[in-house]
Amino acid sequence: MLNQFYWPDVAATAQLLTDLGTALVRQDHEVHVVCSRGGYGGEAVRLPREELRDGVHIHRVAATGLGRKRMLHRLCDYVTFYSTGLARCLALPRMDVCVALTTPPFVATIGAACKKLRGTSLVLWAMDLYPEIPAAMGVLRPTSIEYQVLRGLASWTYRQADQVISLGDDMTGRLLANGVRSSRIATIPSWSPGEAVMPCPDAHTKFRDHYGINGHFVVMYSGNMGVVHEFTTILAAAQKLQHREDVRFLFVGGGTQRRWLVQEVRRRGLTNIRFCPYQPLDSLSESLGAADVHLISMKPTVEGLLVPSKLYGILAAGRPSVLVGPDQNEVARTLKLSRSGWVVPAGQAAQLADRIERLAARPGLTKAMGARARRHYETNCARAHRMRDLAGVIEAAARRDV
Repeated sequence: MLNQFYWPDVAATAQLLTDLGTALVRQDHEVHVVCSRGGYGGEAVRLPREELRDGVHIHRVAATGLGRKRMLHRLCDYVTFYSTGLARCLALPRMDVCVALTTPPFVATIGAACKKLRGTSLVLWAMDLYPEIPAAMGVLRPTSIEYQVLRGLASWTYRQADQVISLGDDMTGRLLANGVRSSRIATIPSWSPGEAVMPCPDAHTKFRDHYGINGHFVVMYSGNMGVVHEFTTILAAAQKLQHREDVRFLFVGGGTQRRWLVQEVRRRGLTNIRFCPYQPLDSLSESLGAADVHLISMKPTVEGLLVPSKLYGILAAGRPSVLVGPDQNEVARTLKLSRSGWVVPAGQAAQLADRIERLAARPGLTKAMGARARRHYETNCARAHRMRDLAGVIEAAARRDV
C-alpha cells in the first residue's frame, strides 16, 4: 500500500488506509505500507523507519516535511517522496498487488513501475482527480503545456491500473469521461475511519468546556480547510448571526486556508468564531459530538473530483449537517437520502443563517435529523461493508481476473 501518510497521521487518507491494512491482515494477507516520515501538516515527527503495527509492516521513507501551506513546499515534499518511495518499493520483495492512493498526485506511477518491472498488479484508489483539481481552482490552465503533460500522465496511469476505485457516482462519471473502462472501475464510498466515532450525549463535555461552548448552539466545520472548500458564505452567515449570544461557530482542523480564515475573522470582527487544531482519532466522538450541526463545503468547480470524507464521521456521530455548495453530488444525495441535512448554494449566506437559526429554535428537529444520520451510517456506510468490497477488488486484482 502506497501513500504519503499512514498511522498515526491525522490525514483522512492515512486513517482510511490504516483501516484497510488492518482488515487485510485479519483476512490473512501480508501487508506492507510505504509512506513518508513527515506529517500531513508539515509538523516535526519522530517515527521509526520500520514498524510492525496490527500485523502491518510499515516502511517510512525520508522526505521533506515542509507541509501544505505553500505550493513550493508541497512540490518539494512530493518530489522527495516520489524518489525515496520508489527506491523503497523496489528494495522490498515482489508484491502481488500495489494499492496506490493519490497523495501525492500521480504516486500511482510508482505502482505502475512495480507492475512493469515486477508484474505487480496495480489498484489505484482515487481520493481526488488530478490535474483536474488544480485546473478547476485556476492554478493550471487547461490549455497550458503543463496541464496537457499531467493529463497525459494521468491517462497513462489509469491505463496501467488493473482496477480504479472511485469514491462515488460523480467521480465514476469523471473517470469514464477520461477514458477509463467501466469494467475497471469499482465505486466504493468512504466510511468513518476506525469506526471510532459514536454518538455522544448532548450533556456538557470536557471538549465543550475546554473551548467555552457549553450552553451554546454549536455550528462546527471539522477537517481540512483547503482551497477546494468554500468559506466566504460561512463567514457571511456567522456575521449575520453575530447578534445571537447562544450561537457559536467552531473550526476544527487545519489546511491551506486556515491562516486566511483566522485573518478574515479578525478583519470582520467576528467574536462568535473559534479555532482549534485537528483532533486525534480517539477524541473524534467527543469533538464531532460537540456540534449541534456540522458544515461541509465544496466549491462548484470541483464537483466529482473529490468527495469530502468528513461526511461519514458526521453521520457516524449522529449529527445533522449543511452542505455549502452544489446540489448534484455524492454528499448532497446522501443528505437527501438520509434526511439528515440540507444543501445551501454558495453565496446564499442568508439562507445558511436561516437554516442554522431554524435548528437552534427546534431542538427536536435537530435530534431527529441526527438520529436519521446515525441510522443511515449503520445501514449503508459501516466499515465492514467497505472492507469487504475493497478486499474483493484487491483479491481480484491479485488473480488478474478484473
